[in-house]
Amino acid sequence: MKALLSAHHLDHTTLSELCRATALRFCAVSVAMLVCLSQVAWSYENPETMQATPMGAVRKGATADPTGLWQGRWEVTRDHPQIRTRAGALALQLDIQHGQSSASPRVRWMADRALCESPVAAPCEWVGSRGVASAVRVVNGHLLMVLQVSADDSDPMVVWLERPQEGRSARGTLISARGDLAYTLEAQRP
Repeated sequence: MKALLSAHHLDHTTLSELCRATALRFCAVSVAMLVCLSQVAWSYENPETMQATPMGAVRKGATADPTGLWQGRWEVTRDHPQIRTRAGALALQLDIQHGQSSASPRVRWMADRALCESPVAAPCEWVGSRGVASAVRVVNGHLLMVLQVSADDSDPMVVWLERPQEGRSARGTLISARGDLAYTLEAQRP
């Protein structure tokens, strides 16, 4: 387990495999530890000091690096038996700037209704919140990111998306750092 906690040793075991093989709470703790321990190694930029650009807008001074696997807009839906429509299943909208040679893309996100704990209750305070992922890493084509959705800084959401199939869709998991939320996700290009 100690070797897994290094971002440099994730190449043989994906977090999704770990989640399937262990209890979900143990996985959430492992992910939270991974995030804390590897924060220094990841490319980090404080969202408060970043220049704000709208979702989908191209940053000034963007390099001519060919686009990476995750480049573009993604809609992330939550798999839940009470959700009946695709619109109701929408949890996150992602705008990813990913160069082919970059292991740390820039991710802008916006939360939607399915991110709330109960998908059939009234919308929670997270709906409409937006920001920039506080930590992002591409590992063997899989995308791992930390989203500060809640006002509670000690409980970020960790999103793991497996390498996209044919570049169009990806399965994944969202886990809160405390382990009290865990969702199965699917990401698709709109």
